[in-house]
Amino acid sequence: VLLYHGLGSVVMSTDLTDGLSAETLNGESITINLDPAVITTVSNTTSNILVDAGLVDIMADNGVIHAVDAVLLPTSATSSIVDLAVADPVFSTLVAAVTAADLVGALSGDGPFTLF
Repeated sequence: VLLYHGLGSVVMSTDLTDGLSAETLNGESITINLDPAVITTVSNTTSNILVDAGLVDIMADNGVIHAVDAVLLPTSATSSIVDLAVADPVFSTLVAAVTAADLVGALSGDGPFTLF
């Protein structure tokens, strides 16, 4: 989720154009929607998040921050814990343990769950 909040380049608010599609650090795309009557929104297929017009172009030594009013959820976040674990080889031990404990069905359900 955190990587979905970042881009691999500096993009100032003046660089944003209506309909701009940008690839996030997790590899998924977001779309920028400009509406002068409202506020800029960042969207994907699951959410529309408002950008606070008063909190844009906050400069840091290594980039820029634009404040948003909620957490951006990547479309991959709509997958179950099991789906995400199976898709990433880093979690092979977790997948083996979940499978051995016969928890695949339970952790594929509605949840909510947290795994460490």
